[in-house]
Amino acid sequence: MDCLATAALGAPVCVIHNCTSIFMGADPDPILMHDLSFDMFSRIITFAKQNDIKIATETFGDAVVFNCCDFFGNIEEFEKAYNRIDEVAELRDYFAVCMDTGHSNKAMRYGNPTPAEIIRRLGSKITVLHLNDNDTLKDQHKIPMTGVIDWNEVFNALDEINYDGVYNMELNLKHFYFL
Repeated sequence: MDCLATAALGAPVCVIHNCTSIFMGADPDPILMHDLSFDMFSRIITFAKQNDIKIATETFGDAVVFNCCDFFGNIEEFEKAYNRIDEVAELRDYFAVCMDTGHSNKAMRYGNPTPAEIIRRLGSKITVLHLNDNDTLKDQHKIPMTGVIDWNEVFNALDEINYDGVYNMELNLKHFYFL
């Protein structure tokens, strides 16, 4: 349904979360997680190709229920999942990354890099942004510069990777004080 809506609206990319480990406990089977991810995205990308859109996997954060990093919130696991799809020639051109600064900021509590470091690491794979801020504890979707993210570093990193896409904010409207 998301792919159909994306195509109908004329949007070039549909952002989809990777599978989450929240239902599998704090220590999920890595092979199972990667197989689920590959199966999910390869099926969705096949459908996306038919609609001439891309799928962007979104950077992840924590698994609040277990007070740990979600499996794909770990940047190494995220990259492995991305690279597995990227290695398949017929899928590669329809797959990208959505950098969610808020999710990445939450994963930082568990030893992951800062949002700016993740941007530098993922580089040209990033084609979509979900810019939002938080306190590292909750997925608040606050207005940039109202949480703890170093926005100078984020924008410097985006400049360094020559990001030329849309600067899209994913915000919770309750943080707009006039509402």
